[in-house]
Amino acid sequence: MTARDLDVLGTGFHRLFPVQQDGAFADLLDKLDAIEAVPHRDGLLLHPKDR
Repeated sequence: MTARDLDVLGTGFHRLFPVQQDGAFADLLDKLDAIEAVPHRDGLLLHPKDR
């Protein structure tokens, strides 16, 4: 997890342990990073960040 990920999870997140980066999920993580979640009355709206 990155420092940004930990900031998003907040101070209540305590189950952090280091792992080696191997790139196995790099393509998936890149795609997830390209999505923006916007609060909506029914939950969240997901759309590309470039929008």
